[in-house]
Amino acid sequence: MKRQYNDTKVCLKDMQVSLTMELSYPLESESNVFYESGLSKVMKRTNTVIYCPSNEKDSVAGIQKVEIVGSLAAVESARLLIRDYVPIGFVTSCRSDRVDSLGTHLLVAHFSSTFGVKMVFKLVEEDSSYQVNIRGHQYRFALLREAVYHFCHIVQTPSESVEMDLGSSSLHVSLVRNCTQLIEKKSGARICCPADGNSVLVRGSLETAYFASEIIAGVTPLHLKFQGPSSVEMNERIRSISRQMDISVSIDKTDSGIDELNFSTCEWNTRYLYELWRLRLGLQLSFSILPTQRYLWSDLAELPNSFFRKVNSTIFGPQREELALEGHRTSCDEILNLRRI
Repeated sequence: MKRQYNDTKVCLKDMQVSLTMELSYPLESESNVFYESGLSKVMKRTNTVIYCPSNEKDSVAGIQKVEIVGSLAAVESARLLIRDYVPIGFVTSCRSDRVDSLGTHLLVAHFSSTFGVKMVFKLVEEDSSYQVNIRGHQYRFALLREAVYHFCHIVQTPSESVEMDLGSSSLHVSLVRNCTQLIEKKSGARICCPADGNSVLVRGSLETAYFASEIIAGVTPLHLKFQGPSSVEMNERIRSISRQMDISVSIDKTDSGIDELNFSTCEWNTRYLYELWRLRLGLQLSFSILPTQRYLWSDLAELPNSFFRKVNSTIFGPQREELALEGHRTSCDEILNLRRI
């Protein structure tokens, strides 16, 4: 029999939350490796239910969302595991004659067996070069980094200039624009957010580009949904606190005396997101969830509170000019020399 919520006691055993996160790269699904192996392992290890809600607009833009359902502690464990499985891809350019002398098929097989990475070659006929996408996963980044350096060495191309194309929702792009200068200052990479696209383009050395991509992941929108006992007084208190925590709050009342709550913030702010959940349910400090954050996200503490303002705005226009690396205005593809693969 389902237990009833009340203001003085909440049974965590009976509670579930739903956490929706955005991924800059779609999870690998060409051979169903992730869905049949990785995703099922995450669900089994964390005792959660995970699925990818369909969204026609986001699908067209190449953005994938993942919804995790379970207890908050289990959901947090699943979030960390999923982040480890999200692909990371670097694009580099090299002369076509050097690649052809080695053979693209042999290179793909060698790097797959040696480093566990995927490679995609795209021939650019106008300048006789290849755009090469080398892709791995977060939990094996050391091997991916070694693969990129090794490839640049054998085809004799500089490794100081690689590119990344991170798929983003309109809200995420707007949040990145808000802290572009901070990201560039901390990472040393260059950032461009095309006004007419759903992506963030990064250029720099392998290390600086990765550094920037990690910070960009930190400002990814995160949405937490759960139910709680209806309380007008508590809801007003939570709305006041949420502004200080840079969290957007929406509440829908139901006829059964239960409130449906939706808390939204940036992923680097997960700690406050979970703390606001605890406060809303009136739980003791022993129920606090302290998420494991990536060390690079500590730099985002310098950001002014921006999520609350952004998520409640209906217009997500650029806040600054696009950055021209050559010192002049041009298209974003020309700015970062990035061709999608």
